[in-house]
Amino acid sequence: MSARRTTARFSLATVMIAALALGGAAASSSAVGEPDGLYSATSDDGGSNFVQLDKSTAAATNLSGPLAGREIRSVEVVNGVGYAVGQSEGVWSVYTWDIASGAILTSATLTAAGFEPGSFEVFALDTTTDGTLLTYFRAGSELNSQLWIVSVDPVSGVITPLVDLTNVDSDLEDRRIFEGLATNPVTGVTYALADYDDGMPAYSPVDLSAGTVGAYEALTGIQSSVGPGYLREGDFDAEGVLWFVYSGEGSGVARTNGPTEVGTEATPLGEPEIESKAITIGQTVVAPAPAPAPEPQLAATGFDAAPLFGGAGVLLAAGLGLLLVRRRATV
Repeated sequence: MSARRTTARFSLATVMIAALALGGAAASSSAVGEPDGLYSATSDDGGSNFVQLDKSTAAATNLSGPLAGREIRSVEVVNGVGYAVGQSEGVWSVYTWDIASGAILTSATLTAAGFEPGSFEVFALDTTTDGTLLTYFRAGSELNSQLWIVSVDPVSGVITPLVDLTNVDSDLEDRRIFEGLATNPVTGVTYALADYDDGMPAYSPVDLSAGTVGAYEALTGIQSSVGPGYLREGDFDAEGVLWFVYSGEGSGVARTNGPTEVGTEATPLGEPEIESKAITIGQTVVAPAPAPAPEPQLAATGFDAAPLFGGAGVLLAAGLGLLLVRRRATV
């Protein structure tokens, strides 16, 4: 069995997937002012940019200049306000940003009880129907680590643990590697998007109040149509349509300059069942895509314990990545 993979990965072999139900907009671009918009961020060695993606052509338009010295890991837009999590010099922060100009408006250093800034990382960003901002929290070393779904206060930066995924994440028999979070505004259900068994996209329902995550549902049709890969980021639009980024890493997926439908599959994400539709985005990529560089492995303990290690570096993304976000109103 291959080694467990951490989630801080950016692949040029990226495919955007839309789970289509009632039609409508989606999760990472379109004109400002539409009820649903598709917004994203790109990241490379020079910093990050907030971008807007056209849902018809998948073309990306920069909203900001390079945010030098910052790596934006994930973005979310709620009620016209942009949120993001990212790091600078190993210290993680939560930001608000202007969705028209891409300018960062506010910044708060993320803090977690028992952990020094720089001793943990966060990835993925989502909003529940009551407006709670969610992310994954990972801390520790290869032999002693933990993974949680947490809430983030965008004003103070305080992190509150909600769902302990440490045992699931460290269980080699489970074989789920969590990548994204997405809450359906129609049903209120939050889903953990995952890679199952190194190459099968999957999702699991999350009960935030009970602090539990359910069994996985494999999206076999997507793997059959696109090839092995994983769900990296995703979000629902206001109609309950799921859009997510799919990495065709290792599958040799050929990409074009415009969207191309490559397959559909009925999935039990909602009632009635919805379809998932894959479209390719970007330019071209060699086949197979290069594997990401090895990253530190993180495993298991309790969130309230003292810091698990001192001075360990956070994970840094390399290459160009697209981070999906949905513009959604909370109730």
